[in-house]
Amino acid sequence: MMIYFQMLVFCFFMSACSSVQTNRKPTDVNSTANALYETVNALPQFADGEDHFLFYWAIWRGLSEQEKGVLGDAEGALISLRDIRWQVLDCQNGTELNQDGEKIWYWDAIKLNSQGLVSPIKEAPRNGYRYFNMLNVNSQHLRGAGPFKAPKKQRGEKMEEWDKRRHRAFLEWLKQSTAKNTKGSIGVEAEHRLFSKQILNSQDAWVHPQDYPKLTGDLLEKITRYSPSRWPIFFDERAHKPHLFSEPKSWQDPHVISQNQFRMKLAWDWCEPNQPVKVEVFVPKGELPPPGPNRPGRTDSGKNHVKITEIDWPR
Repeated sequence: MMIYFQMLVFCFFMSACSSVQTNRKPTDVNSTANALYETVNALPQFADGEDHFLFYWAIWRGLSEQEKGVLGDAEGALISLRDIRWQVLDCQNGTELNQDGEKIWYWDAIKLNSQGLVSPIKEAPRNGYRYFNMLNVNSQHLRGAGPFKAPKKQRGEKMEEWDKRRHRAFLEWLKQSTAKNTKGSIGVEAEHRLFSKQILNSQDAWVHPQDYPKLTGDLLEKITRYSPSRWPIFFDERAHKPHLFSEPKSWQDPHVISQNQFRMKLAWDWCEPNQPVKVEVFVPKGELPPPGPNRPGRTDSGKNHVKITEIDWPR
């Protein structure tokens, strides 16, 4: 995976690089004539603090008239793949501190309401569109330090001493988990495939969010590993959609109505002491969906603009 400086050198020597305007305006939330895909809240959102940074990218998905024509009165099934990989390097000597990732498939049942518009999920109630979270990252867990584990109170230990030990342990954990003094990149590759649900004859055992309390074995180990207390990628999609951690049989069904691909790399550099983290986002030319509205009722957004650069990115 290319790191920050490699991408910068690449863009320096390739005239194909260009910056995306950050003054993009979201479309009207009630519009039904928008693009097939739109970027939630107009642009990917970014915020940073003293030790960590946050990044959020989500998209809206409607249906084209052609897709509606193929589906007719049938219910659709949009199966999506989201493959995320990251690498963390030490600023001092360039050694690799961590690399990891997740690869998960999701199922969205596509139904049309009486107005002929796509019914939204309740977590993102924009009529005519389905919501897809592409990347919601908390840099605190990129190093792989794991969750904070407070030391237990020792027999006969005074509360004051125990509080001091817990505080020292917490400060040490912050040091081990901070994104400061690191550089690296996070890559996202996603694909959406639309099918007519009635033609899919699969025995895929989709995992539902309500199944989590009763999971055992490998699945329990998997979701424990992906817990937000230790995993940098937040579980937005898994919290409200059926999903699988291995490729579903339906994914290779030949009766696909449409396929769409999305790719992005986020590169960061926090090597300069007492300076904010430097972040840049790279996307293939023309692949970032146009600006759309925020989720209804939401006013949250990143406090800082992040530079977005379009590059030639071979398929």
